[in-house]
Amino acid sequence: MKDRSAGPAAPARCHDDIGLALRIVTGDLPPTTDLAFGDPAAQLPEWIDRRVLLQSRVWVDRYTVSHTLGDMSSSYRSNVLSYLSEHAAEWKQLARAWEILAAIESLISGPEARDHLEELDRLTPGWTCHSPLGHTLHHLNDTQPGPLAPAPTWTTCAETDAPQILRDEDGGRWRVTTHSTTTYLLDLDRRRIQRRPGAPSAAAPGSTGTSPRITLMESDGRWAQLEYLLRCRIDDALVALGPHYGALGGYYVSTPITRIERR
Repeated sequence: MKDRSAGPAAPARCHDDIGLALRIVTGDLPPTTDLAFGDPAAQLPEWIDRRVLLQSRVWVDRYTVSHTLGDMSSSYRSNVLSYLSEHAAEWKQLARAWEILAAIESLISGPEARDHLEELDRLTPGWTCHSPLGHTLHHLNDTQPGPLAPAPTWTTCAETDAPQILRDEDGGRWRVTTHSTTTYLLDLDRRRIQRRPGAPSAAAPGSTGTSPRITLMESDGRWAQLEYLLRCRIDDALVALGPHYGALGGYYVSTPITRIERR
């Protein structure tokens, strides 16, 4: 939960455009935690409670020491800004992995996880500087955060037969090719999915170096029920849930997608 004792956040675009994404990446939404920011039980050595980004009063370092922002030196505040930028991609990736795992284990619903993953796309490079903490650090140092790039947009199946993204509510039959050359057939009308492993020696078009390792699954080549299409977007993994997705083999996670095409 958010630190209710924190001072007011500096005016920030995050309240308008990336507020929810910031709460997702910092673990501020249930069932991530039931401990409030600042609770001693939530402060572990060598670990940053990322909810520090959501307030504008203190910085809590990796030794769990709190520093009032106004009392910090300008160079220390600059170092904190650099630290936040350095770890931004890692924190975003951790949040993405958590959302997928939480959906697989039924801790959150598929639609909720899907929406959260798309919210995370709003966190383009430099996003930590646009958090309440980042804005306040810049304000105290009399500097300005760089402009935050717009979130990417993706062509949909309503626009083309080779879209960049498919969502669970879309219809039709699709072939999804991945970097490992494994393909997935999606029948969104009949709610089913089929995995076809690639050739072990094959490499994805345009790729260099050795080809990814091909994993064989017992269900390969057979249609299986599709419970929810969690993620299907170019340059990201296909993540699909089956009817018993909490169990081994009840879900699919692929290598990054290289092509989506209508069958």
